[in-house]
Amino acid sequence: MKMLRFFLTCTLLALAGNVHADELVIPAVSIEPGSSCEVAVELVNPERAYIMTEFFLSLPEGVSIAKDGDDELLCEPNSDRFDRTHQLVAEQGSDGSYHFLIYSSRNKALKGSSGTLFTMTLQATADLAQGEYEGRIFGQIFSDENKTEYNPADVTFNLNVGSSGDFTLTLVKGWNWVSSYLQEPLPLDQLKEKCSRIVGQEQELIRDPQLGMTGGLTALEAGKAYKVLADEAVTLTFSGQPHDATTSRIELKKGWNWMAYPCGETKGIAVAVANAEAGDAIASQDGTTATYNGNSWTGILTMLIPGQGYLYKSATAKQLVFSF
Repeated sequence: MKMLRFFLTCTLLALAGNVHADELVIPAVSIEPGSSCEVAVELVNPERAYIMTEFFLSLPEGVSIAKDGDDELLCEPNSDRFDRTHQLVAEQGSDGSYHFLIYSSRNKALKGSSGTLFTMTLQATADLAQGEYEGRIFGQIFSDENKTEYNPADVTFNLNVGSSGDFTLTLVKGWNWVSSYLQEPLPLDQLKEKCSRIVGQEQELIRDPQLGMTGGLTALEAGKAYKVLADEAVTLTFSGQPHDATTSRIELKKGWNWMAYPCGETKGIAVAVANAEAGDAIASQDGTTATYNGNSWTGILTMLIPGQGYLYKSATAKQLVFSF
């Protein structure tokens, strides 16, 4: 910890109290007791090129970052954001919280804009009680190429332990690309109260000043993605049976399609998509993309996140197969 603090003290010209809109986020996490899952740490709302970010992470008791055989934390930088001068330093403090530092030895900015910075593997103890838990990112510091420092406010994220039959849909004010990983169609009663427009690839609902919500859309169906215009930030919970992601199929036409993500856990695209072809591509709402070259996926987008919807460009008409 002292080494990291010394580095920051020597290299940053801080402007105390300068709060900026950019921040790190972790999408909602679903994990079973005694199991592990990959989690993406993302940078949102970038407006400038950053050469450094530091932050702390607290996890609920019973959840931790897994370690490898050398007792190192399992954290994997996104190679599409890091060049050879960038370093990711991760360590656990005596209070149980985790300390992260991303920096460049030659003061080079991170590549790209929004999207995953790195992934980490979380693990839950076998005796961890089922329920909703909360994690927190705090002490965020960003430094741009001019050595100007920004300090966003703390942010929290949800950890859903052993309750994969519940689907939590978190909406920001404005447009959201969403999909569900439950088998049953999601009723629209809750969404109608909070949204002015719900758009599917074939049907939609829109709020009329006199008639209220009108249109042919009656539910959010499993396996389909939607675009939702929320009047305010809101979190909604739906109950049902998880979709069997191991046998999921989505019909794709040649070209661009709206794609649901049917799994309740964040997974790498290379793991989740089983039958990509050369020329296939995936785009997320934040503008990040991934392209399949016939052997591997390349691009800033590396993870698929529960509850989110995507656009998938298919080289041919086919059934997209998911495999977890």
